[in-house]
Amino acid sequence: MMKKYFFILPFTVLLLCLSACSLDNESTGRHQVMIYYPERVNTLFADQTQDSVMFTTFDSFDVISLSTPWLKVINSKDYPSSAKIANNYNLYYAVRVNLEFEPNTTNACRYGLVRVRSYGGDWDESVTAHYYQLCWHNIMHPVPTYERDANLNVVACKYERKDSALQTIDTLRFEAYDKWTLESSADSYITLPVTSGEAGKYTLLLPMTQNESAAPRKSVLTLKSENGAKTVLTFTQDGKK
Repeated sequence: MMKKYFFILPFTVLLLCLSACSLDNESTGRHQVMIYYPERVNTLFADQTQDSVMFTTFDSFDVISLSTPWLKVINSKDYPSSAKIANNYNLYYAVRVNLEFEPNTTNACRYGLVRVRSYGGDWDESVTAHYYQLCWHNIMHPVPTYERDANLNVVACKYERKDSALQTIDTLRFEAYDKWTLESSADSYITLPVTSGEAGKYTLLLPMTQNESAAPRKSVLTLKSENGAKTVLTFTQDGKK
């Protein structure tokens, strides 16, 4: 249910005001619409499909996805995406509307917009919430190396780790927002202790054999989500000196 901030009217009256869709908005001269979440641009990972927009308003509102087909505004009984509200000088609402994102299975980051419109009487204004969905998972180790465009926006990411010839263990640390699987290349020198799991935070210890050869070798790990998102990680082990 939407959280309600009020000064004069009791809670039961507020509830009736929100659900009575036939109310006419007669202006009292006090209006405002302000998004307080996200504060600027909210960043999501490739397998992340749930978020929200939160805002305050004195008036009726509606929320839509703005030219972003992979971002859907969810309308529900507890979190409606639109409502008729009678304007009151001493009363405003804090509103949450839930959003659903398609997993990013492309090779490019993408930018999405949500429009929040507040209207009634002599008032009709809109503000925009911004979302940036990456095309990789939330992996903390190996540490990511980012590529940026001319405007310093992050547009690509590499996960690469270099181990010594004598090293026998390394670490993979990540947060998954969906069920996942982990695969290794056929010639991998790394043993995977776990190959699947549910959404959550994970730290996996990766046993590996020492490199007895003078030549360096490479192992490729692929993290896949059930919803289709995929991230490739590269581990390289030095040759024996």
